[in-house]
Amino acid sequence: MSKSNSGTVIRRLRQAAGLSQSDLARRLNVHQAHLSRLESGGRRLVPETIREVKAAIRASLKERQAAVARLTGPKK
Repeated sequence: MSKSNSGTVIRRLRQAAGLSQSDLARRLNVHQAHLSRLESGGRRLVPETIREVKAAIRASLKERQAAVARLTGPKK
């Protein structure tokens, strides 16, 4: 997968998780500009970065699911 394709995947996952670049950058402890370069293919994605992004996005999706469950109440 090319750098730009990897970045596109990260951007789509981030957006699906409801995170802005700033939100994800904070979770990863990087500058928003760095994340922007990763997403645009301007920076190389290393395996450790990919694992960190996946963990941050997974946590966000779980938070969203928990919020929906709280709002909708228990299933009957």
